[in-house]
Amino acid sequence: MANAYLQKVRETGDLSLYTKAEDLLDEAQKLDDHSPELFATRGTLALARHDFQAALEYGTRALAWTLYKTGDYEEAQKYSSEALKLGTRDPLKLFHAGMIAMALGQRVHAREYLQRAVDLNPHFSLLYSDEAADSLKALNAKGED
Repeated sequence: MANAYLQKVRETGDLSLYTKAEDLLDEAQKLDDHSPELFATRGTLALARHDFQAALEYGTRALAWTLYKTGDYEEAQKYSSEALKLGTRDPLKLFHAGMIAMALGQRVHAREYLQRAVDLNPHFSLLYSDEAADSLKALNAKGED
């Protein structure tokens, strides 16, 4: 639906529809804050608003998480690292980086990213906060590499 609002802006020039699209994306994020489609649509909205930094960040995050979900962990880590370089103190971005590092067996990095995510906000995700905490406990139980 958010994409429909973005298309309508292109057709009508009614910039107030950007806010409606953003509101829908905020609601969608409450349901699934890991969706690559959500990141991609947020990127499209950022592009439309000429916020190129945010568009790049959202696109990079979408690609990193998609690659992770398809098992291409090394390539996912490249894009996750790029997303981290773009800044922001976003616990979800740190969670993604931690899960990718853990999949690659990089326990020290995984622990660092997951700890930072939980420290920023232990309830950062309705769906994944518990997974972050459980993964961090498992990493801490194994000790240092």
